[in-house]
Amino acid sequence: MNQFQVTPPEKFTFKSDDWPKWIKQFDRFRIASGLETQVDENQVNALIYTMGEEAEDILVSLHLSPEETSEYDTVKGKLDAHFVARRNVIFERAKFNQRQQEMGESADCFITALHCLAEHCGYGTLHNEMVRDRLVVGLRDRRLSEQLQMDPELTLQKAVTRAKQKIKMDNHNTVFKIDTGADVTAVPETLYTQGQFSTLERATLVLKGPGRVPLKVKGKFTTTLSKRNKTTKEYVYVVEGLSTPLLSRPAATALQLVTRLEDVSLDSKETIKQEFPKLFSGLGKMEEFLIGKSFSIETDHKPLVFARHFGEWNLSRAPVDSTTKGLREEEINLYADSVIASLPATEKMLREIQTHQDNDDILQQLKQYCVEGWPDKFSIGRVFQPYLPFSDMENLKRKEQSYRQKQQQNYNRRHRAHDMPHLQPGNHVWVKDMLQRGTVVSTADTPRSYLIEMLRGTL
Repeated sequence: MNQFQVTPPEKFTFKSDDWPKWIKQFDRFRIASGLETQVDENQVNALIYTMGEEAEDILVSLHLSPEETSEYDTVKGKLDAHFVARRNVIFERAKFNQRQQEMGESADCFITALHCLAEHCGYGTLHNEMVRDRLVVGLRDRRLSEQLQMDPELTLQKAVTRAKQKIKMDNHNTVFKIDTGADVTAVPETLYTQGQFSTLERATLVLKGPGRVPLKVKGKFTTTLSKRNKTTKEYVYVVEGLSTPLLSRPAATALQLVTRLEDVSLDSKETIKQEFPKLFSGLGKMEEFLIGKSFSIETDHKPLVFARHFGEWNLSRAPVDSTTKGLREEEINLYADSVIASLPATEKMLREIQTHQDNDDILQQLKQYCVEGWPDKFSIGRVFQPYLPFSDMENLKRKEQSYRQKQQQNYNRRHRAHDMPHLQPGNHVWVKDMLQRGTVVSTADTPRSYLIEMLRGTL
């Protein structure tokens, strides 16, 4: 077996955020170098020496007994408690739920960051599901995010695989739109400025868009496009005003994203009849097929007569019987059960919550009020005053203001009216009642009133 020298990790920075990663590196060093097979006292000395000079002062401040100082696990546990404070789960979950894929960040880096953030969130068995949901919501590719949201059987592994299936351009993940009518690959100018690509060369071709309109080409650069294990080297043209990167037909063919079909044929009816004779003789049967489900058709139906049209008048006055209320309650219960089932909590925690709710007298009384109706607000107890179903006054004010604005707009549109600008001192006006010209002196006390100076005096 070949022998090799294992280098210990660099000295510790004595920053709390760096401690978990540094102690993991030191533990790997213990295993690789064989230090873990030695006595605990040697391991403690190696740990303190590798950390640096400040570790001596920290070890003294821990007030350990001589026996505890010679035990590696004890010293490591005390250092963990010293550098790593008790984590705030709410804060950790807030950071996790706010994490978004950054500009230029690869899918691998984003997924790794989500796993690191979720490690301290205490999700337990829901760890993979929470990472999956955050991955789907946090992707910069909105179209891919919507596609993943529509998959009811989506797993973390499937989401990771889909997120990584992007075309790489010089190690930059880029979403291209395949354009089989394009002879060259083109990208927007903003994409080129954001990435670190090769130097832009002068374009020798004149590119034209729909209607043979010339495009504003800034230049071209050489890059390597890759998709899974397929690669191709292409000239990529930088076009001003382009909204989506376009992958040309030659590049899509080289990456095996599209296939060129030289011949397309359609089976004739006679060929299908010869291949499946039992389907076209008598009552066709499909018993020999592997995929199928047996069924029977009953012909005991009777003709029914329906009204030609149900108008709004009939529908608005249709009686509502007790069965409708029962169905409504059943739908409400099903919705409540689905909400409870989707909560990120264990069965034990849900039972504890239910127990506390049953023991809460105020909550039980509120439930009774919600079912049987609320009493008069003046006769209800003071503890229930904050829970009275008052209308949202702010929302009501906003609705009234919106209604007034609509009424004003309709009136102004009908009468061709518009708001006049406010008069300023020094403006010349015509006073209709006096049939004279005047000059605005100042504003009056009443709204939209002014003091006008005329030949006869001030009005």
